[in-house]
Amino acid sequence: MKESKPKTQSQNRVLIVDDESVTRKLLASLMAPDAEVVEAKDGEQALNLFRESQDTEAPIKFVLLDVKMPKRDGIDALIAMRTIEEDLNIKEGARAVIVTSHVSKEEIVDARYSGCLEVITKPIDSAWVMSRLREQGFPVRSERR
Repeated sequence: MKESKPKTQSQNRVLIVDDESVTRKLLASLMAPDAEVVEAKDGEQALNLFRESQDTEAPIKFVLLDVKMPKRDGIDALIAMRTIEEDLNIKEGARAVIVTSHVSKEEIVDARYSGCLEVITKPIDSAWVMSRLREQGFPVRSERR
């Protein structure tokens, strides 16, 4: 488990899940300064972090997932997250976006069925990704740095 900021009671906890550390760092750099970013390198670790966060005052509310990862793929992890939310009777689940290099039409359908708001393909164009995430309600930083 790796967190880029100390634990707070942030309402902007973002889980970034990708087996490539460079991609995790790039996506983390797009988040707003008040966002608390939590990183996972695979779907299994992501699911554990998500589950643990639900018992805190600041559960994870935003999730960025790669599809192809070791141990558990992103879509399977998202389906499991939705099950956790349903079991806990959470009315408004985490906002989820898939960010991936390769995705089939079937995977897009599965992702959308699982409550994924958007499927973004790599390579990442930071300005475009920020605009897409902002449109989906993610806590992204302002255009200026």
